[in-house]
Amino acid sequence: MPRLVETVAAALAAADADAARDAAHALKGAARSAGAVRLGQIASDVQDCLDGGDVETAAILAELLSPTHAELLDAAAPLRAA
Repeated sequence: MPRLVETVAAALAAADADAARDAAHALKGAARSAGAVRLGQIASDVQDCLDGGDVETAAILAELLSPTHAELLDAAAPLRAA
């Protein structure tokens, strides 16, 4: 998932809405499959914005992806240590 988070941000920074949309879609699926509901929802919201042509809102929402992924890693750390 970290690569997908980075890909969404990089594609938006490069004004490549199609690549950002594809990465957000893949991230949504990966996050939901892993049970990362919040991360999956944000990725879904980014994808929805891009599907609707709202790149500005997508970029604002995409800023939440990295910190949300970091929260997921922090929450899962005890599980990985066990």
